[in-house]
Amino acid sequence: MSKQKVVLFLPKPRKHTYDNSLPLGLLKLASMIDRKKYDIKLISVGPDRDYKAEIVEESKDAVCVAAGIITGYPILEAVDIVKRIRKVSPNVPVVWGGWHTSLFPQDTLESGYADIVVKGQGERAFSEVVDALAEKKTLRGLPGISFRDKNGKIVHNPPREFEDVNNFPPMPFDLINFEDYITDYDGMRAVSYVASQGCPFACTFCSNATIFKQRWSAISNDKILNDWKFFAEKGVEMILVCDDNFMVNEKKV
Repeated sequence: MSKQKVVLFLPKPRKHTYDNSLPLGLLKLASMIDRKKYDIKLISVGPDRDYKAEIVEESKDAVCVAAGIITGYPILEAVDIVKRIRKVSPNVPVVWGGWHTSLFPQDTLESGYADIVVKGQGERAFSEVVDALAEKKTLRGLPGISFRDKNGKIVHNPPREFEDVNNFPPMPFDLINFEDYITDYDGMRAVSYVASQGCPFACTFCSNATIFKQRWSAISNDKILNDWKFFAEKGVEMILVCDDNFMVNEKKV
């Protein structure tokens, strides 16, 4: 039996420049999808490929197309890509997740460019969305999402409980061409990395408390070291840790 396809992409972050940071959020989502059932297409955005055409082509027979969205130019980029998708695949569900959609699910769905929004911690929620779409089951009651039903009505499901990030499998780095995400940092081969989710504090300038409700969970040191050993095998010389708050647990650090 042929596998059903799931398409993932991160929109270009700025109009005139690209970001080749590892797509850690998408890799974490992909880790929860059953690869015995689904063929995951994680499409890189870069200057040397026609990524928009690639996304549109892969969308033609996909279970869904999903994008990680932050506020700013990525929204314009995602809207442009969704418009292109809907010209050739008008019935393919579009899923948006990430910081912006978690903060503004109603606005996101009212825009018409997303059919489903995953809010907050998305690993398990997205995998359940994929299964529901593939099996043509209802999305009603599935925690941690909002969606537009067949009548266009916006439905906000209950929030999902925050999980220990160690409940999730390792990131499937084999889904990407790792060399695409090596950046130069003062002459060294570098990659970005995030070792935790959330933050226990409630700084008024930060969206973290709104999304994660002052909850924090860190990847175990054993899992972190496994990832970093893999990076070293790929010739990485510098790891840029980009946690929202890396110093929550000084003993762990």
